[in-house]
Amino acid sequence: MWWLALVPWLDKKILLALTLTVAAAGTGYAVFTSGASAPAPPGVASRVLDSATGDPLGGVSVQVTDEDGVDLPVPAVITAADGTFSIDGFSHTTIGLRVDGAAVDFEQGFVTCETLGHGRTVHPSASFVCAISADFTDDIALDRTFLRAHVVNSTTGEPVDGALVHVTDETGTPLGIAAATTAPDGSFTIGGVSHDEIGIFVDGAAVGFETGFVETNPSCAVPHGAEVVATWRSVRCTNTTSTRFTRDIALDPVFSTPQVVDSGTGDPVAGVLIALAYDDGTDIPGATTTTAADGTYILPSVPYEEISIRVDGSAVGYESGFTPGFPLEPFGWAVHPTHGEVVNTGPSFAADISLDRLPDPVDYRARVVDGWNHLPVENVTVQLVDSSGVSISGYSATTAADGTFTIPGVRSSEVVILVDGAAIEYQRGYVGCRSPYHPEELHLVEVVSGLGDACAWEPTYSDDIALFETVVGSRVFDSATGLPLENVEVSLIDAATDAVVFTRRTGADGSYRFTSVPTRELLLRINGSGIGYEDGYAGCEAVWLGSLNLKSVEPVLGDSCAQMPGFTNDFGLDSTTGPVPTTTVPALPSTTTTTPPTTTTTPPPTTAPPTTTTTVPADTTGPMISTASASPAQIWEQHPNLCSGPPKQSVISATATDPSGVTEMRATWTVGNFSEDEVMTGGATRTTTMGPYPYLTVPEVWPYTEDVTVTITAKDGAGNTSEATVVVTVTGAADCFG
Repeated sequence: MWWLALVPWLDKKILLALTLTVAAAGTGYAVFTSGASAPAPPGVASRVLDSATGDPLGGVSVQVTDEDGVDLPVPAVITAADGTFSIDGFSHTTIGLRVDGAAVDFEQGFVTCETLGHGRTVHPSASFVCAISADFTDDIALDRTFLRAHVVNSTTGEPVDGALVHVTDETGTPLGIAAATTAPDGSFTIGGVSHDEIGIFVDGAAVGFETGFVETNPSCAVPHGAEVVATWRSVRCTNTTSTRFTRDIALDPVFSTPQVVDSGTGDPVAGVLIALAYDDGTDIPGATTTTAADGTYILPSVPYEEISIRVDGSAVGYESGFTPGFPLEPFGWAVHPTHGEVVNTGPSFAADISLDRLPDPVDYRARVVDGWNHLPVENVTVQLVDSSGVSISGYSATTAADGTFTIPGVRSSEVVILVDGAAIEYQRGYVGCRSPYHPEELHLVEVVSGLGDACAWEPTYSDDIALFETVVGSRVFDSATGLPLENVEVSLIDAATDAVVFTRRTGADGSYRFTSVPTRELLLRINGSGIGYEDGYAGCEAVWLGSLNLKSVEPVLGDSCAQMPGFTNDFGLDSTTGPVPTTTVPALPSTTTTTPPTTTTTPPPTTAPPTTTTTVPADTTGPMISTASASPAQIWEQHPNLCSGPPKQSVISATATDPSGVTEMRATWTVGNFSEDEVMTGGATRTTTMGPYPYLTVPEVWPYTEDVTVTITAKDGAGNTSEATVVVTVTGAADCFG
């Protein structure tokens, strides 16, 4: 349009209209001869780059959205090999962009207004959409969903082949993503990383290099790459990063392999089991190794800040326990029986361990007797356990008819013994010290419920083990006539706390029976007021009534006698309603002259007190269970670093009533690999405790919870049962990760 220069005096708008008219003449299109031209449709042209390297990303899907993140009716496009893309065909002048790099292992999300490193960042939430103009041209930078770098020798810079690399969260706790093993060129790739902040744990023990956490801040780098330190807390600089991390990781070589040796000779000990444990002494699942023929060992890879080490040399005639523990003996670190005597260490522990040889094997022989009458008890299981209460395989026996048992080949200077008589309604517990319930000359040892109260014994001792029944049962009679009394309420009371443990009612023959009774001093309260007889506590004095030897009932608690499970004394109650018949007394010959003359006034049998059972309907239904509950209704797994605040145990409780008495209540449930059947204890309301459970009881799969149904079963005196259920949610420690 050179001729425009010749007519500067013409109106420019008129000239523009004339020009358009001439240009369009003969084309068949509509011609606009006045006004401004129509605007060109909007279009977006940009690039998608790797946020870590700035390299272009091909194969990424890009979709135009509105300002709220809702897709516009325009087809998505795929970036070219050079990362470029262009989209048009929409009318909006203000838009958003949604990018999806999943197909090439990069993140997905909406383009934000933030620029970081190589371009605009993205966020998975539509609430972070940045309203951009339709002529947007900024680069977009996507984070990887994988971690890729190299591991090298910190001394030479050469690649390290065969090192394990783990990804952790921002606290140093593993994310549960499979570890990667470095290739011959030292490279590794770990996919499926979705956390914004991660840590890196490298284990080079299997190939002669150090183990630890990566210092990710470049300011703390060593000559050939990022430094590695033993524990998360020992990191001097930043120990968190993201998938943008691409620098080399420099490992120090380890020039010696630790051994397990004999504490007396320094000779290597092969076949010793070494298990890594959390900082509370609980084994880390799957983290075990065994010493080689030369006594050397390499610790398994575990990305935890602090660990303890459990050593088990029992299979090869050596001691077991935890290390490192003082003193540091001439040939290495000492081993102690309990975790509380040692210090925690880091996963890079690489020191010699010194073990004492166990004594020559001996046969452990002893006898189990009844705690009341000292008669032998048959069919009791006896098991040796370690200091944690875990059964030692191969060291168990069952008592014979004379109460004796033999466990051959015991190689220990001291043993802890678990005695289990539950199958025959006797105690289950650990052998304690000398029994306080028996004279010193009987040489009896008691059984205690807690491992912490157990006594360690030399396997050559021969004291009898006193085992009490877990059953309390007897009868209640009329103290004057010797007739059995039905429907009398009998309660067991803990002598130490005055709490009611169990309550029953006597049957037609005057009998009652308690099972699963805890082994401690108990008081017995007998309430006959409901049928016209006295109330009181089991006394100490007994009198003969014919062939019956009846203990008295005392009205004052202070005059009563404490009992232990297994006692079987009968009791006599006095009537509170006037004279009672005595013609039915099963008298001994020496007492016939003492019968009161008033017996001739005994009313006819038809007018006797209503103690007959002919009017009582048959009991065919189980107890009525009410107020079944779990408190709290949600508990969490135990973990050494996580979930310290949430509850780990739930109290299961329920109330049950029945005319014939509630003889037993149990709670059963299964969670993970744990199937439990617990006796509920208490008075009218009985309880038991659920939990705690170790880490990974609940599968580490979203939503990290397991709803556990607890079945409560109540049994009455007639053997009838009823059930109720409550639900407890067990939550995995993974719920506390992020």
